[in-house]
Amino acid sequence: MIVQKQWGIARDLALAFETKGARVLSTRDAAVGLELANDPDLAAAILDSDSAQLCRLLDEKRIPHVVYSGSEQVDDACAGAAVILKPANAETVVASVERLLGPSDHAP
Repeated sequence: MIVQKQWGIARDLALAFETKGARVLSTRDAAVGLELANDPDLAAAILDSDSAQLCRLLDEKRIPHVVYSGSEQVDDACAGAAVILKPANAETVVASVERLLGPSDHAP
């Protein structure tokens, strides 16, 4: 799942993940992200910096997530998530999520 306010960033990330074979859920709104977090196939998330409630929910569900932000300062609720500073390229974000997910037993 990708939650990013900037459409261009979300699009670039979605394309990078789709190239790897992922099905991407994307929104610009953290409140919609709360609904998307209930998808039974959700494996990981890339969040904007203002996603505290979403960070808490993903922690409860044990769904790995990273914060992709222009600031190193994130809400305390997201303190356990890796922070990737913008403007990292999409491949860097994909690689970070792949590390969170660990080795896969199946090809994309």
